[in-house]
Amino acid sequence: MIDIYLRDNHEKYSKKEKEEQEKKKLKKESEIKDELVHLQRKKTSKTVEDDDLDVLEANEEYRDKGKISTETLLIYVRACKWPLFILLVVFSGLMQASRSTIDFWLRSEISDYPNQIFITIDSWFDNNFTKTFGYMIVFNTTITFIRCSGYVLCASFAAYSIFKKLNSCIMYSNMRFFDDNPSGRITSRLSSDVMVIDDELPWLVHYTLETLVKCLGFPIGVALYFPWMGVMIVLGIFMMARVMKLYRPSNREIKRLSSINNGKLICILGEVCKGLPIIRAFKNQDWIIQEYVKRLNNSIDTFVLTTTVFIWLEVRIFLIGNFFFVATILTCVVLYGFELTKDYTTLSMVMTYSSLELPCFNDLMFNIGNLEQ
Repeated sequence: MIDIYLRDNHEKYSKKEKEEQEKKKLKKESEIKDELVHLQRKKTSKTVEDDDLDVLEANEEYRDKGKISTETLLIYVRACKWPLFILLVVFSGLMQASRSTIDFWLRSEISDYPNQIFITIDSWFDNNFTKTFGYMIVFNTTITFIRCSGYVLCASFAAYSIFKKLNSCIMYSNMRFFDDNPSGRITSRLSSDVMVIDDELPWLVHYTLETLVKCLGFPIGVALYFPWMGVMIVLGIFMMARVMKLYRPSNREIKRLSSINNGKLICILGEVCKGLPIIRAFKNQDWIIQEYVKRLNNSIDTFVLTTTVFIWLEVRIFLIGNFFFVATILTCVVLYGFELTKDYTTLSMVMTYSSLELPCFNDLMFNIGNLEQ
């Protein structure tokens, strides 16, 4: 009996051990399988995250910090088409050259010391003042018309090309971009960028080229009669470069900050209109008003900061521009007071050119600052 009892107990224990071993084995196998599945999922998720990061980096806005890179400028020039842009630059220079030629010719006609070159030009038109003047005006008008045609074509090609890239970038952006950025911010930035591309940027390029050739033409006209004024011109350019080095980066960042703050303000207005019943249900009217006032204050502060920086630049531009003007006037006063020259027609022309240089110089600096934004 004892043997039978021991044998039965041994069989029971052996069965329990086998069951426990099988359970342990199954548990280990399931743990290994779970670990493999976890590793595979981790690897897959990492690959997806890397892909998402690559897409986000590809869709991330590229921004120049500090000085505008040459590649950024070339993007707009390529959008304008190289031949048309070169045509625009060349005829901008020819337009100012033809205008200055008319001024120098008129000075030669009324001066007691006529220029031999303009005497030769008069002989081509039978020394007829009306005929010579008429042909010069027709020549200048033709150059101006060609330049304006080039400006219209450049602006049209650039607006089409850049807007096409902008639209494609938004349409093919990753969905996370629309999740992370409120619709108000996207709409505000898109509308402002489209306005810049279609209206502001082409006009700034056109007007900057025009003021640039004037700022080069007037000092060259003065330096032809007063060569020592070239030193003043170089000094003024150096001082203006130092001022613009401080102004351009800060002005560009302030404008981007203004766009962000305006987008936040538009965003909260849109959200309030959509979620007004929910806001009233949870009695969050006071919180919404505080948030709106906070974003409105940020937008106003950005506007005030933009105006302050603009005034800071304006004061320095007027000081540097008047530096050249005062130097020219003092030179003319010394020449006239000490009777160092009898050619008063030349003195009046030089003073006229120096007075015309001041507003052109101011406009050029403002346009360069706005263009780089």
